[in-house]
Amino acid sequence: MDITIADIEWVGKLARLTLTEKEKEYYAGTLSQIFEYVEMLNEVDTSMVQETSQVTGIMDRTRSDESKIINEHERQALINQFTDSETNFLKVPAVFKKT
Repeated sequence: MDITIADIEWVGKLARLTLTEKEKEYYAGTLSQIFEYVEMLNEVDTSMVQETSQVTGIMDRTRSDESKIINEHERQALINQFTDSETNFLKVPAVFKKT
């Protein structure tokens, strides 16, 4: 598949990139080679290969999300250690700005 300079200019415009003529030529050639390689891979017979989503065997390494029941004394001690709270809720800085 040949990628033209016009294709690169179109993608550059979409990405709001300013590309020099040298960069346009470079990316057109490089992307053409990449797509040619992908086309070669599409011709490979993989009908006898088992589908996989990952091959390392590593399972989800995040902690389990379990709640912990604490008594009133522990809860109040945690609230008292926090810099800002209001009626037993912890106040944190806003993550998103209001528009």
